[in-house]
Amino acid sequence: MTEEDAVLVAAHRWWMSKRPIPWSEEAHIANPAVNCASPQERELAESIARIRQSVLAQERES
Repeated sequence: MTEEDAVLVAAHRWWMSKRPIPWSEEAHIANPAVNCASPQERELAESIARIRQSVLAQERES
């Protein structure tokens, strides 16, 4: 795993830790900044959600 991959994995884990328990990943993508307090957290959450949305779309196409 590259350092970039490790950062992406860690960021995704952080973002998933913010997701409310009853929510699906799709619901979290629709509201990615839930439970984020700072503007920096919201920016990171929104970036991760865009990446996840792209990954999920690619998986559906496969």
